[in-house]
Amino acid sequence: MGSSGSHNGRLDEDPSGSVSVRMLWPFARYLGDYERELELLRAAGFDVAVFADPGARIPRSLVRGMVAISLQKTGDACLGLHAGACVEIEDFAPVDQTTRNCATLREAIVVGSRYSRLHDDGVRSQLIEDESTATLEIHGPQPTLSAIANEFQVASVLKRLGLFLHEPVIPLEVRMRHERATDPAEYARAFRAPVRLGAEHNAIVLQRELLDARAQRPNPALLASFHQKVDQMMSDLERGDTFVGKVRRLLVERLEEGVGIAEASRRLHVSEATLRRRLADEGTTYKQVVDTVRKEQALAYLDARLQPTEVGYRVGFSNASAFGKAFRRWTGSSPMQYKERRMRHAN
Repeated sequence: MGSSGSHNGRLDEDPSGSVSVRMLWPFARYLGDYERELELLRAAGFDVAVFADPGARIPRSLVRGMVAISLQKTGDACLGLHAGACVEIEDFAPVDQTTRNCATLREAIVVGSRYSRLHDDGVRSQLIEDESTATLEIHGPQPTLSAIANEFQVASVLKRLGLFLHEPVIPLEVRMRHERATDPAEYARAFRAPVRLGAEHNAIVLQRELLDARAQRPNPALLASFHQKVDQMMSDLERGDTFVGKVRRLLVERLEEGVGIAEASRRLHVSEATLRRRLADEGTTYKQVVDTVRKEQALAYLDARLQPTEVGYRVGFSNASAFGKAFRRWTGSSPMQYKERRMRHAN
């Protein structure tokens, strides 16, 4: 996040990595007027439609800049605190749909911690229990002096715990990493608990017995379904959400009808020039990615014993001649020769 010029409001976190665009939704909800922030999104090469895409991720440096604009135009020193209080269940879907179907608050916290990277790939959290208390530690990127980020983390987690319990959560103590309170009166109002600043990690301390609180009408079947979804999202994130990967997934879904670079850039919410640049940074071109995906899909279809004419159509060629020419370039043989050879080996 960027610099505001003051220690308490500073936004000096590590700009590397990516953040779910969902993390900005509570800020926009709180502010109402979000035009200047969206202008920065456009200037960075993104279509503003990306803001409405729940699966979209944007660079942390861009998030930092957008929050800096919000801070500058409002002068609200407690911007993070106020945005965190505006969190709704949909903002952290499907993770919060998963946690809402856990049996107890303890299970929900553990599950939410497991998937925290989906919201910000620089954040980790863990639950530490002792005889009478439970501490949820939130480990963020370094350096760690951003009051806005710290207050948003703590306030949004408290709001989400309250959504699980269907009532506000009053902690025993709140710990945050920055050294000076932005507004002690606002801390007292929002947290209703002692606040310790200059802590090693952001943290929320609860009565341990609160962890045994049970969910209202949890659904085990829904829990399994949401787990499957978020596990797949985690897997995609851990493999690296590259632009090559995004283009490949788009092409596989729509290869038969064909997707040109203009259509791909529109669907990925970036300008055509940005998409070309991002792919170049990853060592390839749009044409090369299309060619690779077509080859992989064609070989898979032929291995599945589809006829070459049908395969050519499915991978986006308008006629058999064009498909045959491309296939010879890929493999050194015709589609029929490849198919016959594979069938002989299978028998």
